[in-house]
Amino acid sequence: MGFLTEHPHTVVSDTIDSLVKTRNDNDLEIRIYDLIDEIRSRYKEEYNENQAEAARKLRKLLKYSDKSEVKRNCFNILDCFITNGIKFEVIYNDSKLLLVLKQSATINKNYARFVYNWYSYIKENGLTDSYCYIGLQDLYNSVKKSASTSSRRTVFDVNKEIPKIKELIADALSVSIALNNALLRLKPGVYSIDDEQSTACFIKAREIRRKILKYLQIIQSGDLLGGLIHANDEIVTSLKKYDAQSGIDEYDKNKYDNSNDDYGFDDNEDGESSYYETDDESTFSRDNNNNNNNNDNVFNKQTNKSNYRSSGGSNPFGDDNMI
Repeated sequence: MGFLTEHPHTVVSDTIDSLVKTRNDNDLEIRIYDLIDEIRSRYKEEYNENQAEAARKLRKLLKYSDKSEVKRNCFNILDCFITNGIKFEVIYNDSKLLLVLKQSATINKNYARFVYNWYSYIKENGLTDSYCYIGLQDLYNSVKKSASTSSRRTVFDVNKEIPKIKELIADALSVSIALNNALLRLKPGVYSIDDEQSTACFIKAREIRRKILKYLQIIQSGDLLGGLIHANDEIVTSLKKYDAQSGIDEYDKNKYDNSNDDYGFDDNEDGESSYYETDDESTFSRDNNNNNNNNDNVFNKQTNKSNYRSSGGSNPFGDDNMI
């Protein structure tokens, strides 16, 4: 017993101190039986006191330790108790320990998984009516409720994104203008993919457009929707110009895709390569078709004869017969 405390300190606390420093889960599972034997007693009063000491030690380690390894091993110790069918009624119903477990599981998904697994074990083994596990079931319900509340709050917090969305729209319009200007400054015979400034603007524009498409999948109405659609259209227009001035026809572009991933070239669903498209746009296109029939082809590259540029020399089959 400590000099300034009424709480007992026995080998139980010492063993827990040792176990939480274990780096190997297998070692912990082997050594856990020493702790179980130390907690058990033929005398009920001593048995309950040992459980109370273990619960208190685990609670303090969870609450005051700044090491994630220690916290994780506290959950591992409890997990070994529960999943091995050890009925430590006092530990499982210690209100202070349950509160700290709830706080930890609410802010850490890995700890929450322990709680969910404990409930699954209790339910699968028909122990839901056992008083021994009442506290753990209450813990599960509390953690589950907190997770549900947090998810709903995330949906409502979309309004907090308004400043970011406005800034994103401004950035989109700015990068579109920058890319257009860079393309206008290209000297005759210089392709966009060979120009460092044009390509830098192109990469930045694609990155911003990915963010816009993610917001467009969430925001279905309101003042910001029009701004996002306009910003997306401006970026697509500038990306198409970069595409048109790239000097890469469809055959060469397929070869280029296989050897250069830095530009973010993607293949669309039809197998036609287009490097201004993003991974998100096929989903957005399907969602947006019903609301914007006039822009059905915004995200799909149109290839026609007027876009074809000969690689040099005359075509023996005539200019209208592309090989």
